[in-house]
Amino acid sequence: MPSVASRRALRPGLDRPQTQYAWPSSLLRSEGDRPLVYLDMNQWIYLAQAATGHSNGKRYEKALEALRSAGGSVVIPLASAHYMEVDGIRDAERRSNLARLMEELSGFVCVMPRSSVMRVELDAALAQLLGTPSLFPSAPLLGWGALQAFGRRGGLTVHSEEEGDVTDRVRQEWPGGPAAYDAFSRAADLRVTRDVLRGPTGEEEVAEMRARGWDPTVARQIAEDRAQGERELAQRLVANPKYRDRVRDVVAGRYLAFELVNAFQEACHAHRRVDLVAELTDDIDRARRLTDSMPSADAWISLLSAAHRNPQSRWEPNDIFDFDALSVAIPYCDVVVTDRHACSLANAARLPQRLGTKVIPTLDQLVPALGGML
Repeated sequence: MPSVASRRALRPGLDRPQTQYAWPSSLLRSEGDRPLVYLDMNQWIYLAQAATGHSNGKRYEKALEALRSAGGSVVIPLASAHYMEVDGIRDAERRSNLARLMEELSGFVCVMPRSSVMRVELDAALAQLLGTPSLFPSAPLLGWGALQAFGRRGGLTVHSEEEGDVTDRVRQEWPGGPAAYDAFSRAADLRVTRDVLRGPTGEEEVAEMRARGWDPTVARQIAEDRAQGERELAQRLVANPKYRDRVRDVVAGRYLAFELVNAFQEACHAHRRVDLVAELTDDIDRARRLTDSMPSADAWISLLSAAHRNPQSRWEPNDIFDFDALSVAIPYCDVVVTDRHACSLANAARLPQRLGTKVIPTLDQLVPALGGML
């Protein structure tokens, strides 16, 4: 991963104020400082086709071989978006093939969700703005398993009605000691993660999981609702041309109001500056500096702003999945392989230049990129 110093370098971008990023130093560390390679869902599907000998996968065999050869030299993390998009695949065999390859290449390492990264970045931004200590000095970028990909703690926890969480005590008293408990807990997480990716097979298992509340349409419906919000915004921008030159301000304002507001209020209380909410409401320049100083916020706002500058943009649920994942991947990974549309938006917003990340649209370009990192 590029050094902390290089990622802190100031690289002004398209219609973006010259604001210094408030990098949370803990999020810049990867496992063994190995480079991070993020693959969007389409790329995983292409690689699974190559792994299974599908006729469409032949052109991706070199990329698959390069990733397998890279082995422990790079980290290829999954994100919550992968789990949500896999959940929409109804073909059991196709889904199973994809799950096996994801386990092989990622080892189920994950990047923490955007909501968690956002809170850590917000803390760092307020610490930079106010000169106060950071409250999350050791927050990790990477986790493991499906639960942590969604911001959950993961692992086996034990509660009692009288004492609450007694996990630490049970861990010490576990037959074989804490190490045996940790192994048992890890195995439980592994089963959950494999089951989430593999999904149900057969009508009986589908019926059983539905009876327990499983609904594979929930994530996509939420993404559809958010996409509809962007469609409505696009219509308002067309109807009010005076805002077209201030698209970034409009998108950033929505980010503050809809994405950041609760975390912001909590963070202001934690930093003992509850008055800051009102101050930023009245000071647009200061509000800009706050969001622009957060790497994932800048990436998210920049991607959506670039898309909204084209009135013909079609907002689909997959766009929401992509933007959520890319807003973390582009700031914190070394190479990001996404589709041509998202790659074009990222480059239009100059995100690769100012964040020091290689964003490429094809697996063909990944092979030389890997060679340059190893």
